[in-house]
Amino acid sequence: MSLANTELRANMPDGTTVTRPTTSFLGIQSYTANNTVTYSDLSLGNETLTINDTPIVAFTLDITEDDNAGWNIPMNTMENVARLLREYVDGKFFAQVLNFTNNYGSTTALSSSNAYATMSSAIAGLINAGVDETKIALVVDAFGVDKIGQNAVNSTFALSDKVYTAGYTQKEVAGAQLVRSENLTMVGTFVFGATPSDGDVVKINGYTFTMKTTLGATPGQVLIGASATTAGANLAAAINGTTAGTSHVALAAADRNKYMRGLSATANTGTVTFTSTRGYRGAGAFSKTMTSGSNKFGQFVIYYAAMEEGAIHLVMRDNVRSVSARIPGSLVNEYLTWSRFGLKVFADGAERGIIIPVEARAAE
Repeated sequence: MSLANTELRANMPDGTTVTRPTTSFLGIQSYTANNTVTYSDLSLGNETLTINDTPIVAFTLDITEDDNAGWNIPMNTMENVARLLREYVDGKFFAQVLNFTNNYGSTTALSSSNAYATMSSAIAGLINAGVDETKIALVVDAFGVDKIGQNAVNSTFALSDKVYTAGYTQKEVAGAQLVRSENLTMVGTFVFGATPSDGDVVKINGYTFTMKTTLGATPGQVLIGASATTAGANLAAAINGTTAGTSHVALAAADRNKYMRGLSATANTGTVTFTSTRGYRGAGAFSKTMTSGSNKFGQFVIYYAAMEEGAIHLVMRDNVRSVSARIPGSLVNEYLTWSRFGLKVFADGAERGIIIPVEARAAE
């Protein structure tokens, strides 16, 4: 919320639109005595933001389990629920950086020798675009912090012994506040260049999917089908959790919540593109055992950003709502916790941020 232009509201019906005037950048001119200055029209327009996202966490619990466990299970669970909701909103927020109109350029393979120059160049470009240089934040993940630290001071920042709030590391890069988040947007691909063989394996975000000519009963099995294109479409369906039973064997709920959270996939002629709002989980989370060498991972890109605080507009409920109720005729309680928000990069905000695409993993 420290990075957003945040508006908190108590009443937020789904679909509510928020109208906000937008203004253009103004220029400066040199005044000459006794001459009339040239006026620029202050361009005003109206843009709307729609409040349409309502993340919810729901679970049931038999209250006798409290007695058996000897501790307050709902109270402790709510801490995890709050983390899940925060992670969800953060992921949606940082996905908005892709709406910035400024782009640093082609994807950069960040290293300990180029990290500082890459980030400072992006910041300089943003300042030259006319943003308020006192309000610039540089948003990176842990890998970026490490490479910037190695490059700038010849050693990593010891984050473990620093006290920080809302992702702030108390450090600056080229005058910009350094913000760390693991909920940045990552896009990667897996290419089926050939029809996979029965028993071929691909691990996505830490979960193992097994390609099969005939589906059995084991969760994570994916039907190969008649072609590489069909195999790709079925793998995407397995990641998204759609058409279970025909394209794949459904994942257990706990595994879907653990491994597929924040991940979605699309398929196009054998190429599966997956998008994560939880950043990149490391090379160990993405691996394969394939009979054909043409079935392989493509490049993974994670999107850092330099941005003026407030470039992304956030309208959010001023508190998280939570209710619980007893299911009649039982000792089972239902617990539901949710929030509601809307996000948008308005036209003027789009000019106040710059996308920095960074290679998280090279194509195989």
